[in-house]
Amino acid sequence: MRLEPHPLVVFELDDSRVHLSHRQVFNVASWCTAVYAGNLAVFLRAAASGNDGIAAMMPLTLYISAPAVLLAPWDVWHARSRRFFTQTLRRMAMPALQPISFADFFLADVACSMAKSFSDVERAVCSMLMGAVMDAVDNGGTCGSKSWKIPMALAAPSIIRLLQCARQYRDTRQASCLWNALKYSSAFPVIVLSSLKYHVSHDAWLGFYRPAWLVFSLINTAYSYYWDIKHDWDLTLFSDACGGNKGGSVTGSRPERRQKYPFLRPTLIYERSEAYYFAIVSNFLLRASWTYKLSSHLRHNSGTILLVTALEITRRFQWSLFRVEKAYLQIVRLP
Repeated sequence: MRLEPHPLVVFELDDSRVHLSHRQVFNVASWCTAVYAGNLAVFLRAAASGNDGIAAMMPLTLYISAPAVLLAPWDVWHARSRRFFTQTLRRMAMPALQPISFADFFLADVACSMAKSFSDVERAVCSMLMGAVMDAVDNGGTCGSKSWKIPMALAAPSIIRLLQCARQYRDTRQASCLWNALKYSSAFPVIVLSSLKYHVSHDAWLGFYRPAWLVFSLINTAYSYYWDIKHDWDLTLFSDACGGNKGGSVTGSRPERRQKYPFLRPTLIYERSEAYYFAIVSNFLLRASWTYKLSSHLRHNSGTILLVTALEITRRFQWSLFRVEKAYLQIVRLP
């Protein structure tokens, strides 16, 4: 869009060469996909031929090689970008030790969308350590549905964001940090109540715990949607419903006043206002997937989980565009 400064300035990069072009991003994604597809092909062929030893080695090889490539010290394969990413991961994992940068909480927010993936990784690693890679039976044991480690893995990203909010409040004394922390705290009852299905009687689950889970799921979804629109995207949907802010649009590097759009904001970077309205509606619909992936008792329908995961990827990708836009407008001091 030829904006000056570049919108990714919000990530406070010391070296602009860390930025990857969209072609480089697709190139990295293509290599990762090819490696995964090759690994999966060997796994399926070995499993079909009864060679469980080779099959069991395939996921183990993938799980070890991925962080090895990411942390490789050699100056190859976008070394600056890899170092920036690993540094941000380290800062994200220790939220109380330093002020929280935009990259820190942005990555932690993305991690919240990957909560289900983290719980799956925990289960897979547990199976590998127990020597049961080829065992798909859930008997409720160490790596089964009754394990406390599964809800803990689901809650880990929200715990990190909660600690980040606490650190931001300590540094800024802004009350909004506490309200944001409350949003992430609202995920914990959903996770805990869902996991209790495997520890209570069927009648107790139907009579009390499932209704309570549904109530807290509704609260978490509604609060998260409100925060997306009001604070993360800085749109005026909720305030306009009560009184109405007026707006315009900005394209290129200078403000250019255009027709007023209700429910948005005075300054828009993206030219098409329809994109903002689509995001408002679709984010409301896609937020429902948040509850599904936070609920460990809903993990058995693989087809539904795959669909929900794809929807959450779409929602988080869309969210990131408008979250970066808001941060950029704050930096260049446009209304």
